[in-house]
Formats: sequence, structure tokens, C-alpha cells
Amino acid sequence: EAAIPHIGPWREVQEGWRIVLAVVLAIFMFSLPSFTIGVFIGPLADYFHASHTKIVTWSLFWSIGCIPASPLVGRLADRYGARRMLLTGLPIYGLAILYSGLWANTLPMLLAGSIAIGALATTVSAVVCGRLISGYFDRGLGTALGLMSCGIGLSAVFVATAALFQPAA
Repeated sequence: EAAIPHIGPWREVQEGWRIVLAVVLAIFMFSLPSFTIGVFIGPLADYFHASHTKIVTWSLFWSIGCIPASPLVGRLADRYGARRMLLTGLPIYGLAILYSGLWANTLPMLLAGSIAIGALATTVSAVVCGRLISGYFDRGLGTALGLMSCGIGLSAVFVATAALFQPAA
């Protein structure tokens, strides 16, 4: 994980486009729960016969999972490498989100699962992505970090667009 020597910032980012693409995807995935909870409040409240307030506590439990996991994942990224953490964490986190509907058949299971998903989310968070980017870029570090942050906006646009095409209840 070393910066590409003797080239300009934009050229450095162009040379490392695969890394930038990977961290944009990771930040996109990390941000998805924040934006999708609003889309799913109504259907989840109906399914679990719960108030919207209880459904929104999913975000609280997700954050509770992130808090203790973040320093641990940061330490693991330092020890084993951010690239390894991201390559391992991205598919596991994606599958956990994808299949959460299969095991979350009660509200307590949904909330308990959100703690686990929050902990897994840290493997694709800015902690790991920032560590990865900083190891590959020197002159183009700011540009690469800026592009990484686009994952947040892309996630919001994706969810908003998908919500527009959601069938009416």
C-alpha cells in the first residue's frame, strides 16, 4: 500500500481508480441503512404491528453496534491491512443486509440484528476506507477522499430513486 511517486494529484487518482471505486462502493453500502429506514418504516410498522417510533429505533441499535466495533475494526485495519478488511467486510456486510429479512421475523430480532449489522458496517466505514485511501494516495489524497465521500450522496440518490418506483400499498 504505497503512493504512486512523482505524478500529479489527478493522475495519481486516475492510476488508483480501482481503489477509489472500491471505497465509493463501500461508503455507498455503509450509508444505505441511514437512507433506507425512511422507505421501510411504514411496511415494517405494519409487519411487526409496531409504531413508527419503535421501527426507527433500528437506527439507534445500528449505531450501538457501530460504536464498540469502530475502534476494533480500526485496529484490525492497522494490523491486517485496510484492503483485506474491506475485501472481507464488503461481501459479508452486503449479505447481512440482503438476508436480514429472512431472520428478522420479530421486532426484537430485527433490533438485535441491527446491532450485528451496525458492527459489520464498520468494516466498510470511513475508518477502513480512509485508512486504505491514505495508504495509496499522496498528492491526490484530498481528491480521492472527496470522491470516496460521493458514496454517501450516491446512496441517497439511489434510495430516493428506488422509493419513487415503489408500488403503492
